[in-house]
Amino acid sequence: MRTSQEKYLEMFKGITDEMFETTKRKNSDYTGDAGDAFRNFTQVEEQTGGAITTEQGFYTRMSDKWSRFSGFMKNGTLKVADEKIEDTLLDLAVYCILLVCFRRAKAKKAHEEANRGDITTNLYSDGGGSSTGSDLHIN
Repeated sequence: MRTSQEKYLEMFKGITDEMFETTKRKNSDYTGDAGDAFRNFTQVEEQTGGAITTEQGFYTRMSDKWSRFSGFMKNGTLKVADEKIEDTLLDLAVYCILLVCFRRAKAKKAHEEANRGDITTNLYSDGGGSSTGSDLHIN
């Protein structure tokens, strides 16, 4: 089977558009009005006191989908007929993207928190590291 790049990219765009609409609906269902798009993932870390990280929670969900796909590849059929194997693969792709988004948001937050103190360093430093003004620190 041969598919032109144009047809492939058209198909890819259609699939990712579909994934976007699905994740938008599901995210609303899973997180409600929590104000945190990753709430359904971060709560596992909170509920276990950090024994299971948010990333491990993502991995578990991804592993479940991968296991379902592996079973299908081995047996050629699925017992649950109302979810097609394509749905499983799209769910896995969405979990991968969600994890990338979560990691980027986490890194951005850590970067912002780490740089909050730089304001005082820049305002009250003579450039040589010694303070020339207040010992004010932003927390």
